[in-house]
Amino acid sequence: MVGDVPGPGCRRRCAGLRSLRGPSRPTRRGPDLPHGGRCRRRTRHPPRPDSDDDRRVTPLPTEPVPAVPRRPRRPAPGRRPRASRPAQQRRRWTDGWADDRDGGGGGTVRIAVVGPSRLPIAPPFGGGLEVFVHHLVAGLRRRGLTVDLFAARGSIGHQAALEFPGIDWTGFEDLARDDAYPPGADETETESYVRVRRHLDSSDYDVIHNNSSHPVMLHPDPMGSPPMITTLHVPPQEPMQKAIDAAGSAAGRFTAVSRFTAAQWNLPTSPQVVHNGVDTRLWTPGPGGQGAVWFGRLTREKAPHLAIETCRRLGLPLTLIGRNADPAYFHSQIRPHLGSDVRWMGSLSPREIVRQVGLADVALVTPAWDEPFGLVSIEAMACGTPVAAIARGGVAEVLEDVPDHLAAPGCPDDLVRAAVAALRQPRAEARALATSRFDLDIMLDRYLHHFLGVLTP
Repeated sequence: MVGDVPGPGCRRRCAGLRSLRGPSRPTRRGPDLPHGGRCRRRTRHPPRPDSDDDRRVTPLPTEPVPAVPRRPRRPAPGRRPRASRPAQQRRRWTDGWADDRDGGGGGTVRIAVVGPSRLPIAPPFGGGLEVFVHHLVAGLRRRGLTVDLFAARGSIGHQAALEFPGIDWTGFEDLARDDAYPPGADETETESYVRVRRHLDSSDYDVIHNNSSHPVMLHPDPMGSPPMITTLHVPPQEPMQKAIDAAGSAAGRFTAVSRFTAAQWNLPTSPQVVHNGVDTRLWTPGPGGQGAVWFGRLTREKAPHLAIETCRRLGLPLTLIGRNADPAYFHSQIRPHLGSDVRWMGSLSPREIVRQVGLADVALVTPAWDEPFGLVSIEAMACGTPVAAIARGGVAEVLEDVPDHLAAPGCPDDLVRAAVAALRQPRAEARALATSRFDLDIMLDRYLHHFLGVLTP
């Protein structure tokens, strides 16, 4: 394309940039567009899905990621180290933002997303963090950004050459826990993080989005690593907190998944809160009518045995969904109680989980620890299934619009009361709470805003 007529890709990127920046303001090359509308880039849209079934699962693209150009590791003799990226380059990078929710893009912004190292970013997902990273990466790619994912072996669309080895409990199955390691795995994991950290330090990414709690990620190259935002998905962990204390402002910026989690950490700058989102195209309303559901990782800190006790007191059949992530706990607290009124379905595909949750009258969320957010709460509400929960950690924040659905910790009678209150909520009202506050596009908009904040002066 020649001349000053903007192409369709240009118009999409400009619209996305305007939506992120807010009201129009003058620029060097035009009153509204950052490059005056003179864009010769043309961007193609992929075809839209033909049916609702095509839209239900959002797999990550698996095409090879182009090689990352390396920039000089040390300044030339007689020159001062570069303190920051030039403002002119930052303006050029922001020209690549796109707000295309169905596909396409063509943006030039390159983001490195570092995921958790224990379990793959692939269905059936091992936990809420894996679900979060999957939807974040897929959503950013749909909006036209180039995203490289660093994640565990078996992930979809990740950088396989720098993948994390994951955790293999073969031979130690009875000791398996999500907060422990089999012999030698801790050291192997650290070595893989060191490789990834060195790669990122020598890369030309525009932003690093760190979703790991490993302390190695908090030690960037002082000579000029790309800017980094770390999202806090977990309560304070001593190794990570020590790394933050040692690095100070060099650790980068922080976001947290809830106000509760943000307040737990001691950080050099105040973290921004970005609530997790739910893909309301996948989590669709169901009819209810088949008792209660509990879904997530079956571990002692998630305490599904409390859901069993509550449902038996209410005379409700209960469906448990999720992987057995704590065999010792499962064999002592869950398996003896399975029967005609309590069934465990194990790990299911995302689509089957949506179906089962939509068939339930109420979802129970029973944390025995300070839950950082509680993704299952918004997933259930997106299906129109009301939620009753123990008010620990960020769960109380998620359900603050329905306080009578919250139970005091350590009080079984109050959890029964909260479940009865939740059963009275209209399903359309539960769905509306999820879509108005926690839709996936709301989360993506907020992360894009924070990414843009580290790229512009």
